[in-house]
Amino acid sequence: MGLTRPINVDTMQKDDPCFGKLWEPSDSSCAVCHAIEICGILYQETIKKKKASFEKEKGPTLDMAQFNSVDFEKIAKNIEAWNKKGESISLSDLEVTIAQAAKVKDKKTIMEYVKRQLPLYNLTIENNVIVSHEAGTNNLQREGKITR
Repeated sequence: MGLTRPINVDTMQKDDPCFGKLWEPSDSSCAVCHAIEICGILYQETIKKKKASFEKEKGPTLDMAQFNSVDFEKIAKNIEAWNKKGESISLSDLEVTIAQAAKVKDKKTIMEYVKRQLPLYNLTIENNVIVSHEAGTNNLQREGKITR
């Protein structure tokens, strides 16, 4: 089999427990294998299928999510305005808002995004409530939404 022609991965033998499944070019066993290139191609197909299955179940990964469609600046301003009135937004409500805007299902991906955004807008999480430090926390303390 030459590498100058396309490889039909569907016709490859896949009954070997290693071939196309455990490809690691830095491993000594792989480094001396005569089929390392073809194994790598089959391994790539295996990873593509696993990734597609994961994304179908949980939505896109953090680096592939559509977080650019989330207007976090507007969200932060709304949180600040609500906090000034003594109102709050729960972490779970924020997660739902972001999940809908970014079309993401995986809670870990959403939380990673939230953790990265909150400090940029001077927001924190206290007692599962999003707190704006621009608005101050006195109104929320009076309403019993957070305790210090």
